[in-house]
Amino acid sequence: MHILFDWDGTIAKKEVAEEASLRRCKTLDVAVTPEQMREMQKTHAHYDINKAALTKYTGVKDPKILTTLMTNLFQLHYLGVVNEWKERIFYEGMLDALKKLRVKKNTLSIVTTLRQDIVDLALEAIGYRNLFAKIYGNTPDLAYTKEQLARQAVNDCGEAHYLVGDREDDLKAGRAVGAKTAFASWGHGELNDENLADTILVTPEDILTFK
Repeated sequence: MHILFDWDGTIAKKEVAEEASLRRCKTLDVAVTPEQMREMQKTHAHYDINKAALTKYTGVKDPKILTTLMTNLFQLHYLGVVNEWKERIFYEGMLDALKKLRVKKNTLSIVTTLRQDIVDLALEAIGYRNLFAKIYGNTPDLAYTKEQLARQAVNDCGEAHYLVGDREDDLKAGRAVGAKTAFASWGHGELNDENLADTILVTPEDILTFK
């Protein structure tokens, strides 16, 4: 089987991105509490305050350049958190489940709207890049949607049997490319329309029941 996985909130703990985002705000001298960050991450509202701070500091107003500068800072801090946390970036049971899927000769890919180089470098740093055939991630200016990235994966591999994610956008992308959809309930927990999920996963070990 070819299984597509979202990264943030599905494989990696959502707290990794949260901590990296908080550190980015601190770098830009933007005061944000963890509680405020969690709320802003639901709609990406924190992007606006980061871009405003970058414009104030650099004078740059071009949205594409601002996004690149913003994600450069995120890359710095995300990799810093990964270097500190090591295997603790993974949800409990996730690493074992991924290893067992690989032993069974499944093809695993990551489809994430985070920058591709961030996830690639994070996995390399802790020695688990070889678990995944390919990482389909974003450009520095965040040019791609989840559906577009999922289509890239299907175009390369011919098909995707499952897409596992913790947000409705993940499941919609899976449906769009003809994959069965599995909702990772341990992540951001956003599933208002249960019809989007063919399977609701309670723990990472539930992934091993895929057929």
